[in-house]
Amino acid sequence: MRPIELKIKGINSYREEQVINFNQLTSQGFFGIFGPTGSGKSTILDAITLALYAKLPRGSKNFININETSASVSFRFSITTTETKEYLVERSFRYPGKDRSSTARNTTARLSLLSDVDTEILADKPTDVTRSCTDLLGLSSDDFLRTVVLPQGQFSDFLKLKNQERRGMLQRIFHLERYGIELTRKVAAARQRMDIEVSSSEGQLQAYDDISKEALDNISSELVELKENLEKEELTEKELSEKYQLLNELKELKAEYDSLLYRETDMLSSKKQIEDIETALLAVKQAESIYPLYKDYKVRLKESNQSQKDIDSLLSDEKKLKQQQSCLEQEMEDNQYPKAIKKLADKEDILKQSTILKEKLDDIQKAILAAQERLSKKQKESDSLNEDSLYYEKELIAKNEELDSLLMQQQKCVVDSRYRQCIEDGRLAENTYRTKRDYYTEAKGKLETCRQMLSAKEQQFTQESLLFQQQIKELLTICAEAENIGKQLESEINQCNEGITKQKKEYLLEELSHYIKDGEKCPLCGNIHPSYVFSNKEEALGASLKDKTNELNALKEKQQYVSQTVLLLQASLSGKEKELSSDEIIETSLPADIGTWIEDKKANLSDMLTAFSEQCLKCTSIKASMKEVKDQLKKAKDEVTEFYKALKSLLDNIKTLRKEYDIADFTKEFDLIVEKEKKREEYEEQIKALRLKISELEKSKEDINKRKNSLLQELTKCQAEEKQRVDEKKSLCEQFPDNFNESEDYQSALKTTESEKNILTEKYENWKKSEQEVQASLQKVSGSLQTQENCLKSSQEKQREAYAVYLKELERLGLSPDFDVEKNLMEEDKKQSLLEKVNSYKESLKDIDTQKTYLKGKIKDQTFDEKEWKDLIEALSTSKESLLNYRKKIAVYESQSTDIQKRLAQKDEINAKYQQIIHRRSIIRELEELFKGNAFIEYVAESRLRYIAKEASSILSHISNGNYTLDVNDATEFVIRDNKNGGVLRAADTLSGGEIFITSLSLALALSSSIQLNGSAPLELFFLDEGFGSLDDELLNIVMDSLERIKTDRRSIGIISHVENLKERVPVKLLIEPSQNTGSGSHIRVQYS
Repeated sequence: MRPIELKIKGINSYREEQVINFNQLTSQGFFGIFGPTGSGKSTILDAITLALYAKLPRGSKNFININETSASVSFRFSITTTETKEYLVERSFRYPGKDRSSTARNTTARLSLLSDVDTEILADKPTDVTRSCTDLLGLSSDDFLRTVVLPQGQFSDFLKLKNQERRGMLQRIFHLERYGIELTRKVAAARQRMDIEVSSSEGQLQAYDDISKEALDNISSELVELKENLEKEELTEKELSEKYQLLNELKELKAEYDSLLYRETDMLSSKKQIEDIETALLAVKQAESIYPLYKDYKVRLKESNQSQKDIDSLLSDEKKLKQQQSCLEQEMEDNQYPKAIKKLADKEDILKQSTILKEKLDDIQKAILAAQERLSKKQKESDSLNEDSLYYEKELIAKNEELDSLLMQQQKCVVDSRYRQCIEDGRLAENTYRTKRDYYTEAKGKLETCRQMLSAKEQQFTQESLLFQQQIKELLTICAEAENIGKQLESEINQCNEGITKQKKEYLLEELSHYIKDGEKCPLCGNIHPSYVFSNKEEALGASLKDKTNELNALKEKQQYVSQTVLLLQASLSGKEKELSSDEIIETSLPADIGTWIEDKKANLSDMLTAFSEQCLKCTSIKASMKEVKDQLKKAKDEVTEFYKALKSLLDNIKTLRKEYDIADFTKEFDLIVEKEKKREEYEEQIKALRLKISELEKSKEDINKRKNSLLQELTKCQAEEKQRVDEKKSLCEQFPDNFNESEDYQSALKTTESEKNILTEKYENWKKSEQEVQASLQKVSGSLQTQENCLKSSQEKQREAYAVYLKELERLGLSPDFDVEKNLMEEDKKQSLLEKVNSYKESLKDIDTQKTYLKGKIKDQTFDEKEWKDLIEALSTSKESLLNYRKKIAVYESQSTDIQKRLAQKDEINAKYQQIIHRRSIIRELEELFKGNAFIEYVAESRLRYIAKEASSILSHISNGNYTLDVNDATEFVIRDNKNGGVLRAADTLSGGEIFITSLSLALALSSSIQLNGSAPLELFFLDEGFGSLDDELLNIVMDSLERIKTDRRSIGIISHVENLKERVPVKLLIEPSQNTGSGSHIRVQYS
């Protein structure tokens, strides 16, 4: 996000509108904001936060200038991702009433997307604008402030924080607790899903309880037995089928022989028919041989007959043509076509002249009628315009009266702006009171809930404490018993040591007695001792000493165990004795058998201590939760108190306003005002519409007057045109002949005459054509008649010759002259069919004889028994039925076997999946245990810390010219690598003031960048607010050099300070001049070095 322009008005020390051009301010990448304390340096950052989030960093609610009742801020900025977009956010603020102690409210807000073409409104409500700005930047208001404002003192604190405190800070900044909560929720959900899947898989496996390998083996054995039976039955069926085939072949041979005998008998009965066909075929053959001569004779006969017919036809035609010629002559004599046609042509000329005169007269008459019609139409239009003019005059009077009435009614609905503002303030106060009252009720409910939770926790703690005290008492008893046993064992050990010492002395004396002799000096002391007399018990003393030593070792082991038990119990009970009631006394007595006591405690003490530790943790947890509930209770009480005070203040303010304006309910009064304003707006719309209507009426009236003047001119023109047409008619009538009749239809008469003339001309032309055709036809018929008579003579001669040749051929074949050749002829298909029939008959008889001979040779002496045949069929049917049954059973068993195998596979698959689910569930349960507590959150916080340290190290190396880098050791503490001194590692508390500053600044920048990763728009500036006044000149130079090094084209550095010495080092300065007691507020100006 790159700032472009900020406008401030009425905020804190800025009364008049001040404009800050960030393009100028950030042009060098490094700028400063300077001014005296209280002049409004930090207000610039407050104004940016107000514009984006409608809240101040310091939580102030009364930020409006003391001399103003309202404030406004406008902030223009750009965001660059894949492209650069420019936005403008505007807000205005005011107090809800006259009471300046109340919270200033954001009354209007708007977020716009700016472009060269137009402006798009993205949001226009305060909450929507805040939400949209948060979405655009991807940062909440707190994250935005942590990213933009870097107070130097606080970030040096971050460097020096302890591990736990630093991790807690990172958890708050980056909201890391959501990782633990979210992962715990997801793992719990996954575990629930796994539990459901386990239950589902168990349910699925129950459906396969009846499926087993034993059932599959049983079916397999049944299948083997069935298949063996099937093989036996198939052998039986095969034998029967072979016997059946032999008998069936014999049966078929006998049947075929009987069939041949029947066919032979049947064919012999058709012998006479075949002979008749052969006779007919012989006649056909004779007719075909004589047919060419017969055909030639018939052709000659036909030609002679045709020639005779042609002659008869020509004679008939000649007669008809002569009759037509006589009719045409009579027609000409009757009609006299040339004379009649000339008479009609003369009449046509006269009618044409009369038609022309009649058309001219009709045209003039039509023009006169048209002129009269236009004149009448214009007269009617003039009358209509007069009526319209009178109507608009009346309408204008009525509308003006209505307008005056509406203006009076609108004036009644006008509400005084100051009165309306007061009512609106009162309504806002009432609404605020209702909202606060709801919050107050909700806070009281929350308080009651906390009290109930605390009561339940206290009751639970009391119960657990009683159990805890009982465990403490039991452990104290055991501790006391152990101490007593330790004392007793110590006494026994002392006695045992004394006995061992005594026995050692006796044993030594026994040994020395061998070296002391009467009258001789003692080898140890040099004195002369009398001779000692000891019993011979050296071996007994050695055995006794060994027993005593073993006993001592055993006692020491017991003492060691008891001492360890006492130490363990004392460590476990450290500080827990105070949990017992003061009047409880621990009474103990020495156990009868110490060995039994030790063995018993060895078996039970570990379990008791484990139970004790768990109960201790449980009580501690309940105590912690009680403390948390108490904190919540205290917070809830504070909220209730705060809401109560706010409600009381609001109620007093509302009562004061009601009393001041004598209004019982501001909301109802405001609704009445709104209703009045709504009516006023309605009246305004009606007035606007009415004025528009009046304007339209006046314009219409003016248009009518113009049309009336134009129409008067057109009337005069029409009257002149009518007079001209009447004169033309009179002149034309003088040219007509005496016999002219104006009403007669000359056009129709002309058409009739022309039609009669055309018809008569056409008839005359047809008559001439017919007469020519008749003459030509007569000449043609005469020539054809002569030709046909010659042809007839030639044809008759050829006919007689052909008939003589035909009779001679009949005689040669022995046929009579009346032999009907055509009747004995036969079609080729039919003839061929009869020949095939005869040949087929002969071939069939021959085949029957051949087959009979063949069948007799195959049958020989074999006989066919019908009973044997039926028994064989029955046995074969039974065998096939048995085979079918066996196959069906085998199919059923195989299907069952396949189904069981399939279901076994499914069962194995489900079982494998079930085992996988069980395994996954166990892993998820382990994860669920792992994510309990804060271990994972602390791990994420540590990882984030190391990332920030790595980023800070890169920045530190840059601003220190490679002299320093930053790292995190195994104890997650910041250490500085001093490259000037051979890369030695230094703790943060060994750094000088300048080193602390540049290291803290590096951490601040890295932390700021890391916070920005949560956002969607990179912020291209940040401020260092104060922190320079306490630096000496040398350290100040280091700071300024560092700041100048870290500026980039995409990140501008701004410092906020009142230190005058810094101005010389800053290229661009924003100077803030406080108000000079004129009431105008602070002013801003930019200065360049």
